[in-house]
Amino acid sequence: MRLVNTRYYAGASMFWDKRAATLEDQTTQPIQHAVEMGFDAAHGGIDSLIRKLQVLPYYPELFKMVFGSPDITEDRIQLALAQFIRSIESFESRFDEGFAQVFNPALPNANVGTDFPNYTAEENLGKTLFLTPPVAGGAGCAGCHSIPTFSLDVASRSNGLDAGETIIFKAPSLKNVGLESHFMHDGRLTSLEEVIEHYDSGVQDGPALDNRLRGPGGVPQQLNLTAAEKAALKAFLLTLNDVALTTTAAYSDPFLP
Repeated sequence: MRLVNTRYYAGASMFWDKRAATLEDQTTQPIQHAVEMGFDAAHGGIDSLIRKLQVLPYYPELFKMVFGSPDITEDRIQLALAQFIRSIESFESRFDEGFAQVFNPALPNANVGTDFPNYTAEENLGKTLFLTPPVAGGAGCAGCHSIPTFSLDVASRSNGLDAGETIIFKAPSLKNVGLESHFMHDGRLTSLEEVIEHYDSGVQDGPALDNRLRGPGGVPQQLNLTAAEKAALKAFLLTLNDVALTTTAAYSDPFLP
């Protein structure tokens, strides 16, 4: 799951099903999950982790430097991890570079709709489809994935993966989406082509379906994109990759020599 641009999500609830009330609450749930990091109740829970951290020479010193005392608590772990996650921002993708070249706050949407000079014709077509609502011939992606951070609109609901869906999903920012190999909350889709096909012709109806994914008469949308338009959307999504972010020392392993 991508953490980039988490700070720009305007809502509070976290995880794909919004089960964590805050980002702070989210940070220690994977630690206490039996499958993820293994500090579940059967293995001593968060207290077991804290005991491990307390006997390492550097962690008490780091906690003292940040919080004023060497005490290690779950609250402090949550605060530190949440602030670290909020620091992970993307602003060096080709989209960011292109937008900076045409940016004009006096124009509608700061001129993001104009062709970017660093894009190919296909990428600019994909951007137009991303930004344009379905009623105007586009794919309408920006209705939920907000420009320029590509964070999810807080009012977004289910995306129609399964008929009858009642869960309201939360998705991460689309920045670096092209570096992923599995998509959707359960990883069922394994390519951007499959993701685009889902929104083009595979949206299923259900009580939690976002109204922005409904077409005329309230039925799930059928975008009827051409093969060239689907390819253009993928090409645009790949311009959201921020490779510099993946090699930034601040986000690398702090224990490497």
